[in-house]
Amino acid sequence: MTYAHLITNELVMIEVYYQENIKVSDIVTSLGRSKQTIYNVINYLKEGRSAYDCYNRYKINKKRCGRNKTSLTQSEKVFIQTYLEQNWSLDVIKGTYPDRVSCSMSSLSTSRPWYSKERGSPLERQKKTKWS
Repeated sequence: MTYAHLITNELVMIEVYYQENIKVSDIVTSLGRSKQTIYNVINYLKEGRSAYDCYNRYKINKKRCGRNKTSLTQSEKVFIQTYLEQNWSLDVIKGTYPDRVSCSMSSLSTSRPWYSKERGSPLERQKKTKWS
């Protein structure tokens, strides 16, 4: 199995095995999971909770992990947009004015609040003005 987290079927199976008083070592061999993983779920079930509660807790915790979205202030957006309209690239803007933009270059290139489908990317707008 390549998926690292317990899926809902496995949680329900652990709950059923626990209610039938199956030994943990038998559950481990049946599911192919580590003993500690099974014990974590069983200890959660001993608190009077269900597999459904365990899965909901997992989903809530999963929402809190990972990288937070980068957000630029309105003045930073206006500053960047001004230079993009002058055909500057993001790396040139960040390199020339490192203190004016609070996030890293990689964050700038992945989150583009200045891009709009109607207007196109800065490069597309540049092509339109050159060939029009």
